[in-house]
Amino acid sequence: MIFKFYISKSTKFFSEDEILEMLKGFREYNEKNDITGMLLYKAGHFLQLLEGDARINHLYEKIEKDSRHSHVKLVLDGEYEKRIFDMWTMAYKSVDSIDHEMEKKLDEIINSYDRNTALKREMVLGTLKKFFFSA
Repeated sequence: MIFKFYISKSTKFFSEDEILEMLKGFREYNEKNDITGMLLYKAGHFLQLLEGDARINHLYEKIEKDSRHSHVKLVLDGEYEKRIFDMWTMAYKSVDSIDHEMEKKLDEIINSYDRNTALKREMVLGTLKKFFFSA
């Protein structure tokens, strides 16, 4: 199982309704291509984890050319044995109601993108798991 985690800047501010509408198309495409993952949108940044086989490489190339994104940066990629988001073609959770500690972690991930600094795989994947799987 391969994965890619990227961050990009959005070319405009997207409302929650616009994100939810986009998700319909993402989920349909991902279901047809056996891709799972998650999407966050915070402070004008997309944070997305893609999981699957080699087809995620093609999807990532499409994202790099997508007019809704600018400055797409691959933060992490690699392999792991089991999907983290195997129940979702594209998990999404609003960041509006997160606790302070989780907000600090997500901001650290976004700030690393802005400063072009490296992040540890365990920190990023652990933060995403905690965000999506905690109550």
